[in-house]
Amino acid sequence: TAAPIRIKAVHVVNAPPIMSSIFNLVNPLLPKKIRDRVFIHSRNGGWQNLHASIPADIVPKKYGGKICDEKLISCLENVEELEKKFLKTFAFGSIKNQHKRKSMKVIC
Repeated sequence: TAAPIRIKAVHVVNAPPIMSSIFNLVNPLLPKKIRDRVFIHSRNGGWQNLHASIPADIVPKKYGGKICDEKLISCLENVEELEKKFLKTFAFGSIKNQHKRKSMKVIC
C-alpha cells in the first residue's frame, strides 16, 4: 500500500565507518534523486555534517543538539496519543446506521 507522504531526506546517524564505505561504493549505482536524499553521518565524523542539514535546535543533546531527554519523552507520549486517535478516526469500514428504513420506497 502507498503512504501519503513524501520523503525529502534520510539521515543515518551514528553509522559505523564500514557503512559509509559501502554506501560510497553503491552510491554511483543509485538514481540521482536517491543520491541527493540519503545522508550518512558516521560516529567519528562529528556533528557538523548533521547540523549542516538539521538545525541543532531540533536535535537531541546526545547528537550534539539542544533538546533534552524530558522534552523528547513528552513528545513521544503526545505522538502515541495522537496515533491512537488517528487509527480510531481512519479505521477501515463504515459506520452502520442505527435506525432502519421504514420502507423500501425511494424518498424524493
